[in-house]
Amino acid sequence: MKHINTLILTSTYILLALISCNKDESEKEVITATAQNIEFNISYSGTAQTMWGTKHKLYFLVDYGSYTPYDNFSIDVNPAELKDGKLFTSPYKFEPGFYEISGFWDWNDSGSWDDYEPYIAPANVDITGFEQPKVNISVVDKSQPNDDGWCQGSISYSGANLGSHHIYLDISVIITGHRIDTIQVTNNPYNLLNGDIGYLTCLLSPENAYVFHFFWDINDNGAHDDGEPRDIETPIEISPGLPTIVNAELN
Repeated sequence: MKHINTLILTSTYILLALISCNKDESEKEVITATAQNIEFNISYSGTAQTMWGTKHKLYFLVDYGSYTPYDNFSIDVNPAELKDGKLFTSPYKFEPGFYEISGFWDWNDSGSWDDYEPYIAPANVDITGFEQPKVNISVVDKSQPNDDGWCQGSISYSGANLGSHHIYLDISVIITGHRIDTIQVTNNPYNLLNGDIGYLTCLLSPENAYVFHFFWDINDNGAHDDGEPRDIETPIEISPGLPTIVNAELN
């Protein structure tokens, strides 16, 4: 009888232990993979520079196998911000998977990638879904440090109606004061009250700093005279192989 009682007690303990184990296991939280934001550390050591800290969009392009499941996204930055690295978190989360991130720096603000614009060196991202991935991103020049650059932009005017006349741009080197080019911006006489007009300079060496002088030749003599609309003289620094965007307002 004593052995029977001992057996019953032992069986009871085992049964209670099994019930306890099952209860503990059922109460454990099941961890599953979830979509994650990506943290980028963006760096740049190239030669591009912007006037007065002007920013341009750095576009991120997402590739997942043979298709793009997510919209592209961007951040507005200038070279100085990237000198020591800049942290940026993706605006949306990515499902677990293996992605390739690339992109370009939209230096001329066109919304598309031009051949000369810096690019994001492709980087692979393996999103496990259990922690936020951190990725180092390098922006790379497509030009050489001694390549010539150029300027482009638009010219506007908000004064009185002065008819249609040619618009000019004088370009001089700041240190020497030497005038290196006079560009007739317009092929035909133009009335700036009809809207802004675009311009494009010759190639300019990044070794020099320049000053621009736009004017509207109201008396049609090919030179700027007192009283003719002009802009405030603007100092210009050239980025090798890239355009510097300069928009002028005549007054």
